[in-house]
Amino acid sequence: MGAWSDAWGRRPFLVATCVLGCAPPGVLLCHLSFGLPLLLYYPAIALAGCVHISSTGLAFIADLLPPQYRQAFQVHPCLAACSSACQGL
Repeated sequence: MGAWSDAWGRRPFLVATCVLGCAPPGVLLCHLSFGLPLLLYYPAIALAGCVHISSTGLAFIADLLPPQYRQAFQVHPCLAACSSACQGL
């Protein structure tokens, strides 16, 4: 994705992240409303995981901020991810 985002910019990938991130709840709502097969939830989760917001967001932060300020913005999401993983245990 690095070469593609260098060629096309980060914005299309951020939009794709938001759209694909809404796919799993959308499949669940369509299942409840229209009877869409629930087996479509698993491919939707896989697509949402392919373009996770944390990796795309960290790359976006790396592009916007000068090197001396990047650490403060990149540590917080990593700590949030670690703490949420530990809460599941």
